[in-house]
Amino acid sequence: MTRILLLLSALSLPACVASRFTDNEPFDPAVVESFVPGTTTAADVTDAMGPPVRVVQLDVRSAYLYEFSNSKTTGLVLFLVNFVNSDARFDRVWLFFDSRDVLTHSGSQLSAHRSRFAMPWVRIHDADKNAKSDAKYAEQKAKAQAKMEADAAEAAQEAEAAQASADSDG
Repeated sequence: MTRILLLLSALSLPACVASRFTDNEPFDPAVVESFVPGTTTAADVTDAMGPPVRVVQLDVRSAYLYEFSNSKTTGLVLFLVNFVNSDARFDRVWLFFDSRDVLTHSGSQLSAHRSRFAMPWVRIHDADKNAKSDAKYAEQKAKAQAKMEADAAEAAQEAEAAQASADSDG
């Protein structure tokens, strides 16, 4: 009997819950911006971004959808009352191609980085919070881009040094 009471009291204790769910791979907005209407082909797009989530046939034209979702859930579990909030945000890119599979135009929504953990009584769709998330996201992307460029420059210098060494040996 004591064990049952102990188990019931442990199960009735309050708890906090947090979870995160992502669907598909995130994509680089710089890659999307590099696509030029009238020049970029469907093959160029799939080479750069992989297969689309969805292909829609529009008579002789087509549209490709690329999508990434980020969802964060927070909860407060009490004995009789539970409070849960889920914030799901998406990055979506639609690319439209003509009958020759050449890009005609595109549209995008990039807000997956704005999803946040918050209790139900917290206002999550606040312009100031979104601006802070956008600034932090841009800073992270700039740092990643700078690191990639530095790594590429270092690799190029190493290749030049190896070539110079090979030329002097030969």
